[in-house]
Amino acid sequence: MRKLSGKSKVERILFGSLSDAYPENHPVEGIDQVPLLTRRSIKDIPTELIAFDDRKRAQSPGDAGLHFFREDRKFLSVLLNPEAKLKGFAPYKIILTPDVTIGQGMPPWQRVRNVVLGRAAGVIWEKRGLRVIPTLRWVDEADLTLVACGVPQRSVFAVSSYMARRNPADYRIFQDGLRYLAKNLNPVAVIVYGSLDANLLLELSDQCDVFVYEHPMAKIRKSAKMASSNENALIPL
Repeated sequence: MRKLSGKSKVERILFGSLSDAYPENHPVEGIDQVPLLTRRSIKDIPTELIAFDDRKRAQSPGDAGLHFFREDRKFLSVLLNPEAKLKGFAPYKIILTPDVTIGQGMPPWQRVRNVVLGRAAGVIWEKRGLRVIPTLRWVDEADLTLVACGVPQRSVFAVSSYMARRNPADYRIFQDGLRYLAKNLNPVAVIVYGSLDANLLLELSDQCDVFVYEHPMAKIRKSAKMASSNENALIPL
C-alpha cells in the first residue's frame, strides 16, 4: 500500500493512495492486498450497536459498538480522514469498519477500492488504540473471496441483512454468502445488524456464536404492532 504525501485527501483517493496515517508496510492479504485486521474474541462483542453519527444515544459507551450501516455520503469524511473522529470514537468498546457500498454493476476495481478503503480506516483506528471489527458486504458470489481477505481465522466479523431482506433474491445471495464466510473464516462470532430467519440462525449457531442487533425502525414497528395487538385485545366483544 502506497501513500502520496502532499496531496489533498480527494487526490489521494483518485490516485489510489491511502491516508498519511496509514502505517507503512502493514500486512495485507490476497491478490488485491486487502489490509489485515487484528483477531477479535467474544470479549469484544458489544451489548448494543449504535450508528456512528448517533453515538450519543448509547446507554453505556464503554459497552457499545459503533457501526457505519448508513449511506456512504454520511461517512465519506470519516473514510477520507479516519483520524478526524478518533476522540469521539475512543470511549466506545468496539468500532466496525465503514460499510462502503459494493453495488450491482460496479466494476471489479471499484469493489476492490471500496473494500480496501474501509479496511484501511480500520487499520488506522487500530494503530491509534481502538478495537475494530471488519464489516463484510457483497452483492454476488464473485465478491466473497475479496471480502474475506484481511479477516483473521477464528475472529469476529459483522454483516448487515437490513437492505437484503427487502428482496427475496438479494436475501438468498446474503444467506449463501454468509454460509460461505462462516465456513471459510471459522469465526468465533458473527455480528448481524438487522435480522435472520430462524433456520439460518440455527444453522450458523452450530458453527459459532451469532449476535443479532435489530435496526431501530424494526424495533419501532414491533413496538407499534404489540401496542396495536394489546388495544385490540381490550375491545369488548
